[in-house]
Amino acid sequence: MNYRALIFILISAIALTALFLLLKPTAEPPKVQATVSQSDTVNAESTSVPSPRTIELSIKDGALISGPQRIQVLQGEEIKLNIVSNHADELHLHGYDLTLKLKAKETATLAFTAKHSGRFGIELHHAHGEIAALEVMPNN
Repeated sequence: MNYRALIFILISAIALTALFLLLKPTAEPPKVQATVSQSDTVNAESTSVPSPRTIELSIKDGALISGPQRIQVLQGEEIKLNIVSNHADELHLHGYDLTLKLKAKETATLAFTAKHSGRFGIELHHAHGEIAALEVMPNN
């Protein structure tokens, strides 16, 4: 056998061994561990329903004393406003035409879906004043 044939056989054997190792099926696919945090987005096919965003507001003498004055949410979010006032009044969310009777020193809850984008005032009718604003950002 000549020298060239021997080199050809040796290179072919190396190439076939490398090809075999690359294409050889493994006994088990590699295990992948995934973790999901609360900040991750929810897949549309997911069966779990995200919990509503809860915002606490405290009112004293017709003025907001605790909670955000500007509430920013995304369009389509479920919102739950928990409101406590030291006086009875009626809360109105403009643009959504939602009202809520407030009893003195009792928590009242207004739950809704932020369907409309824009800026909407949250006011007290008897106190005649806006206590906060809801800003709904388009969900693109």
